Formats: sequence, C-alpha cells, structure tokens
Amino acid sequence: MVSFTFPGIKIFLVVGIAEIVVGALIIAGILRSKSGMIARVLGGIVLIAFGIFFITMRSFGAIAFEEGAMHLKVPFQRDRVIRSSDIEEVWAVNITIDTEYRPERKISGGNVGDIRTGWYRLANGEKAFLTLNGVRALYIKTSLGFPALVGTEDFEAFEEAFRDHVYRDQ
Repeated sequence: MVSFTFPGIKIFLVVGIAEIVVGALIIAGILRSKSGMIARVLGGIVLIAFGIFFITMRSFGAIAFEEGAMHLKVPFQRDRVIRSSDIEEVWAVNITIDTEYRPERKISGGNVGDIRTGWYRLANGEKAFLTLNGVRALYIKTSLGFPALVGTEDFEAFEEAFRDHVYRDQ
C-alpha cells in the first residue's frame, strides 16, 4: 500500500507539553488562582487532556492507495474511500490559478498552513471533500455525491501513484 501522510506541526508538540506542565502546576497548587479547589483540579485536568490531545496528533491527514481504491484519512472525520468505479472525471488544478476550485469556506474540518482537510465550500459554490497539502491537486468528480480535491506537497509522486493504483485514464 502506497501512502502520503501530511506532517504534524512541531508547535502542537510544544503546546501540548506546555499545557500538561501548566495543568500539573495548577493541580499541585503551585500556580494559584482565586478559584476553589474543585475548579483548580478540573481546570488542571482539562489542560492536561488537551495537552495529551495535541501531543498525540501526529498528522493532519493521509492519503493511502491500494489497487483500485484511494483512502482519504482526515482527523475528526469519517475516512472516505474512493474506488476506481466511483470516479467520473479527474483533472489537475492549481488553486492559485484555477481559482474556481479554491477552498473558500470551511464547513467542517481543519486548516493549518497549506494543509486543508474535511468539507469545504469551493469558490465555484460546490461542497467538496478536501485532503490537500499545497496548491496543486487532483479534482476528482465522483458518483458518490461529492467531488474531492486531493493533493500533496510532492504532487508529481502523488499523481503518479494515483494513476498507477486507482485511475488509469479510464
């Protein structure tokens, strides 16, 4: 199975560690506040939980290929599988040039730097599922009721893997 994983951002590791430390200091009473003991303990637990969440978030998405299928893995969303038989048309786009395919409004998903994952409204008004890292992507029109905008930083390798495993210009 060939896969492309979107990188996590080191800042989330740093923020996660900081939140755990602050949470522990609050629970221990070293960082004081005017709130009562229960509020202090609950606040510390919440900070520690968010810290663990940030540390364990290793990537912001992944695209995996197997023969005849592409798996789009996005945090906090149900994974989507697009099979060869689901694809109606495919074309390459650059969202800085082909502005009608530019994500305009996030419906549900993530957006960190050039990484966009989840459901977005495109400039042309379509609702599309994105698993995108960078500005170059494949626009995949599907019979599943939604188009997908999918791409990685190494677009050439991604497109080659897509055409080798999923779509051979049917």
